[in-house]
Amino acid sequence: MDVNCQGRATPVTAHHVDLLRHLFLTVDQCDRLKNVRSEFLAKKMWANKQITADSLKFLYRVQQRSKVKPVRFLTRKHLCPPPPQLKKWELTRLRNCFPPVTAALQYLTDQARHTCGLEFTTVGPTVEFMNIMRILFALMDGSNAVYCIHTDDPDSQHLLTHVTKG
Repeated sequence: MDVNCQGRATPVTAHHVDLLRHLFLTVDQCDRLKNVRSEFLAKKMWANKQITADSLKFLYRVQQRSKVKPVRFLTRKHLCPPPPQLKKWELTRLRNCFPPVTAALQYLTDQARHTCGLEFTTVGPTVEFMNIMRILFALMDGSNAVYCIHTDDPDSQHLLTHVTKG
């Protein structure tokens, strides 16, 4: 899209034949979330901060030995999918796994020196990245345009929705 938009992709672009008409671009959120998840688990991102899936894998191992599960539906399938079948995953399964995993990692980071292993002391950038991705996905998800009005939650407010109190 950057090539078609002369180096800058915007949500609105002019029609290639009729310049008075506007074309509104959409992005498949399912693919975006799955691609980010794959990149997140496959390699380290961000310039000076270490963001890896090592903490998720360690959380999964800790959870296997524990009777109380910090994340209810975290399975091996979430961590090690076969790449060709990644597109077949259910979006709700991925979307519903993000908030509890983020909350569990945040809690384990806060308690790293007290009750759990020191492996969670460097998880801060990973938790920050996961929080940003959760908020971005909630903002761009078109299915919650009415939900944010009823809950008055700015994190789930749709990009084009104007919420008025009254």
